[in-house]
Order: sequence, then C-alpha cells, then structure tokens
Amino acid sequence: MSYLTQAEVLADTDDLAVVAAAHAGRCTRAGLDVRSYAGLIGAAVTLGRQPHRMCVGWASDHALICALVELEIALRQRDQQIIDAIAVIQATCRDAECHLDDENEKVVAWAYATIADCQAALEVLAPVPYRLQHALARLITVPVTLGETYAAIYALIARGRLMPYAGRWITGST
Repeated sequence: MSYLTQAEVLADTDDLAVVAAAHAGRCTRAGLDVRSYAGLIGAAVTLGRQPHRMCVGWASDHALICALVELEIALRQRDQQIIDAIAVIQATCRDAECHLDDENEKVVAWAYATIADCQAALEVLAPVPYRLQHALARLITVPVTLGETYAAIYALIARGRLMPYAGRWITGST
C-alpha cells in the first residue's frame, strides 16, 4: 500500500465525526441546555458533521461522560497514529533522497517515485493533526461546562430536595 493511500485512510475522520455528531444529538434529545455541550457540537462540526437529529437521549449522565471519554481517547489515538505516520513518511522520504545519485536507474526511479508518494501523503496528513487537536480542545470543555450548568441542580438533589417543576433531566424522568 502506498504512503498516499495510507495517509488518505488515516486522514478520513468521518468515523469520529459521526460519533461526535451522534453524541451531540443524544444530548439534544435528553433535553440538555445546548450551552452545556456546545464543545461537543464544536468537535462534531470541526470533524465535518452536524449533530444528528434522530437519536435517543442519554440514559444517564454517567453514560454521557463515559461516551465523551471514549471519544476523547479515540481522537488522541488517531492524532498519535497520524503523528507516527508523518514521522515514518518523512524518514522514508529522506532515505529515498539519499538514493537520487545512485548509478542504478531503477534505484533512482524508485527514489523519485517514493519521494513523490511521500510528499503527496504528507500533504494529505498535514492539516489533520490541527483538526483533531481543535476538535479535542472543544470536546474536553464539555464535562466542565456540564458541571457548571447543572451544579445547582445536582446540589439541590443531593440535599434531598426536589426540582421546582416537572422538567426533563438527562434521564428523561420528571
């Protein structure tokens, strides 16, 4: 498989975008304040997707936080895979450049082909870490904003009190 083909596979972040968009849609269906998960919407949009509308709300706040952690791990892993791939491709390109003066025409042809493949792959991969890091920066704000948004409600319930009106909460109960 060429480096360009490998780069195109790694650069395709649609799988991560679909997950982020679905998570944001589930927040909407759960009735959460949109400001509390704006970072998740931002991550989905950064990766190329709008939040899904046809989703089931989160069963619990625990399920939401676990899903956010899993998405964060997936973003970090993909980012590291791309960084590692860039390092390998750059090393291969440097190695191929050393063979440009070889006496064997086949070796020189291989070197030129390899350099072209590497340069094309690096061009594909170059913007992806920035996109992933921006999505990650947006995503990691969500637990904090969720906590800030709903801290008063958590404190009220923790003291054994009831919410002042029958409103939807993360679990969907009233």
